[in-house]
Amino acid sequence: MMKRALCIALSLMLLLGTACAEQLKVFSYSIPKLIGRQLQTNTSLRVKISAENAGSAPEGVDAQLWESMKEALPQLLLSGTYMRRKTSGDLQITAQLAQNGDMLTGLTLTGIEQDLLLETDLLPQIMLAMPREINSIFQLLTMPQEGEWPSLWRMVSAVESAGDEYAAALDELLKPHLNNLNDWLRDYTDMYMASAAPVQVVRVPVEAIKARIKVQLRALYADEALLTLLREVMLEEDEQVYLESGMLPLYETAIDNLSLAGEIVIERRYDTAGLLKEEKINLPFAQGTGLKLIAYEKSSENGLKVNFETESGLVLYLTAAENAGSWQGEATVAIAGATVFAAKYALSIQLGQETYDAEQKNKERRQSHQAVLTLEPANGMTFSKQQITVTVDLIAGASNTSAAYCNVTIAWQDLQSDSAFTVRVQNNTSAPLKISEKDAGNAVRLENLSVQDLREWLGDTANSVANGLKELWEKCLELQK
Repeated sequence: MMKRALCIALSLMLLLGTACAEQLKVFSYSIPKLIGRQLQTNTSLRVKISAENAGSAPEGVDAQLWESMKEALPQLLLSGTYMRRKTSGDLQITAQLAQNGDMLTGLTLTGIEQDLLLETDLLPQIMLAMPREINSIFQLLTMPQEGEWPSLWRMVSAVESAGDEYAAALDELLKPHLNNLNDWLRDYTDMYMASAAPVQVVRVPVEAIKARIKVQLRALYADEALLTLLREVMLEEDEQVYLESGMLPLYETAIDNLSLAGEIVIERRYDTAGLLKEEKINLPFAQGTGLKLIAYEKSSENGLKVNFETESGLVLYLTAAENAGSWQGEATVAIAGATVFAAKYALSIQLGQETYDAEQKNKERRQSHQAVLTLEPANGMTFSKQQITVTVDLIAGASNTSAAYCNVTIAWQDLQSDSAFTVRVQNNTSAPLKISEKDAGNAVRLENLSVQDLREWLGDTANSVANGLKELWEKCLELQK
């Protein structure tokens, strides 16, 4: 009798376990990680983008154009594919704009070995060739003309894009310099207790900062191992300006002439348990840098406050306070003392849980996320209350090799009228597609142009593309008649 009861109990437990497994099915990857993993292999990605508008024309938009968009947009579809070979790293991106199934224009971007090739019928019979790496393109576009001073951002870009192994080697060489800087900061750091909780204040006069920058530069120029590592990724034009120790006297003179005023202040307040409760940072900038002030304040009680000012008179001010998973605050933009935009905002984000439905073959798993941003006027502004809603729907099968879907809907609406605009982006992974072969022999190579020719050519090209898009839109409207 005991054995029979035990057998029945074990059978029931097995059945319940099977049922629970169906309800709490465990997968190798979450849907976002699955999509990322598939894109790292030879999987292709298909994209479709459509849009539509509704209601009356919003303020500032021509009513006739708005009505024309109502007719044209639902018939237009922008589609494309992303293809990548895992073995070679070659990639190809295609895009086509079609109206009622008839193609209007297209674009192909191909990455083969070190080249990035661009073809579009907006620039007929022209293939553009440029370096494939983003850093190389940035270096190309920011190449100084004769007599120009190379941009410091070229050096920063070269270092940042050099890869993880390079970054680790750079961090190791910079470590003693940063340690010396921290030791120096201790002389300007004060610790005291307020309401039984610690407060840390770093207050550095700008004259002390200028003196320390010169000390730091001398140490960096004396570190041949560091200079050698930096030379590996920098162009010769930049090396001659930033890495030659003979430039040090020039930089020291420039530092002495900086028109800095005030002091850098960093204040951190902690609670009685030693956790950071409030942090304030005030950074003044010298004349000629373009910036004037960055002030940052964050606390557990008052949220976040950021104040950003430039020498040209541009002021950006932002506040943010969290409340039960949503954020509220104000954003203000002023130019030369006049407020051009001021709004109160509310942002809420809802992250959905992954659900499983065994009856949906190849689309068993679903997950939805949504973000809602609401804007309303503040400080005398008179625009209508706006709302932007972004919805992300993720769909995948039980198998790691099945297609996965990521559908995004971006909807804008004027809450005080019937104006609305919606963009839908449908993405799904698919079986590998073949990358079409390209011959770069007759391509226009951007790196072979002089800096002046490159800038003029890019300007002419931008005008040609703009005119082509204008003609394309006029063609779309003409087909509605």
